[in-house]
Amino acid sequence: MKKNYGWIIVALLFVLGVLNFADKAIIGFAAVPIINELHLSPSQWGLIGSCFFWFFAISSIIVTSLSDRFGAKRIITGMVSLWTIIQFASIFVFNLPSLMATRTILGAGEGPSASLSYHLTAKWFPPKRRAFASAIMISGNYVGPALFAPLLIEIIVSYGWRTAFGFLGVCSALWIPIWLWLGKESPEDIGLPVEKTQVSHEKVRWSALFPVLFSRNFIFTTLAGFAAYWSLSVMIVWNPPYLATVHHLGESGLKWIAGLPWITIALGHPIIGYLSDRLLQWTGDSRKARVYVIGPLFVISAVCFYFSTIVSSTPAVIILLTLAPSLINMTFVLGSAIVSESTHPSLRGSAQGFYIGTSSVAGLIAPVVFGKFIENAGEHGVIGYNHAFLLTSGLVFVFGLCQWIFVDPKRAKTSTNDEGVMLAIND
Repeated sequence: MKKNYGWIIVALLFVLGVLNFADKAIIGFAAVPIINELHLSPSQWGLIGSCFFWFFAISSIIVTSLSDRFGAKRIITGMVSLWTIIQFASIFVFNLPSLMATRTILGAGEGPSASLSYHLTAKWFPPKRRAFASAIMISGNYVGPALFAPLLIEIIVSYGWRTAFGFLGVCSALWIPIWLWLGKESPEDIGLPVEKTQVSHEKVRWSALFPVLFSRNFIFTTLAGFAAYWSLSVMIVWNPPYLATVHHLGESGLKWIAGLPWITIALGHPIIGYLSDRLLQWTGDSRKARVYVIGPLFVISAVCFYFSTIVSSTPAVIILLTLAPSLINMTFVLGSAIVSESTHPSLRGSAQGFYIGTSSVAGLIAPVVFGKFIENAGEHGVIGYNHAFLLTSGLVFVFGLCQWIFVDPKRAKTSTNDEGVMLAIND
């Protein structure tokens, strides 16, 4: 039982991801009734999507870095407690400023979730099993919206969108005591030996992290993450209203279609993670195992975004807008693996925080850009959507291609800082 306890941690973090992304995605599911009730323009709705990410990045960086000293379990407990309070507070939203306030605070609270989960999972699994374990864990992020989409849309239609927010608050409140009971910080907490490479130091100078953050591997992996977060925020904020207003998808159809990209990502994550780990075992080459898997997925995603602006068939658009964000977001687990494998364990929490936090800046920009394109198109809103999707296609293609060309984890070399801590630095 003890030897497999890491999978209990993965299961708990999986459920955490389910709740985390259900909280994110509900804003898209409830878009039409919220826009109608609060009389919001496209620019204002883009602002609602953007404000979630105003403090998301800085929270991810600062809070995940604190986990290197105070432990991920404590940080996660406080983080989910904040989510719960804010979801209940959303019941009392009646205008644009109050909606922005709840989404901004929720974004700050949820910012560290993914990086903390990657960081904690890395403590429980060695490198050759880490991508698959991380893929299973992070797939909860995408199971959440897929699992909750029909239920939340039904609650929104039958009881109102405020009730749906309150329902998610109850779900988060129920998770906290289970986490306090079963959650553990590392194998040491249950009496298992820990390899030296897994041991985290209590304190390391921030200057020791700079060579990692300014390395070629980290920069281009983060740019690819930026493109992935761009597509993710678009999928959450704009895909549901696009399908409802441009392709006239009714509530009954949207109830099931809205969950399709999330199902695809959830199923794809473990497959991609397993394939990558197997390639690493067979070849011993991180570039072939990680980067060569990411690159083609970015290119195919860019092609799907492009063709979504050309075809007129609603089923074809649904397929393309399911595949485009799904393929690119399957790569987060491999990007996280590259960061973990390029960073000393004592700095992994900080490095993961910077990776997720910097990548998520795209979520601040993309919804506003889409809103401006759509509003400027006036009554020809479909043209605004098409221009925004074309921009997304180009961004995904360029940043994905850069990672494919320039990232090479096997170029990592060791260096020692002035405290004697061995660091992995990439040229």
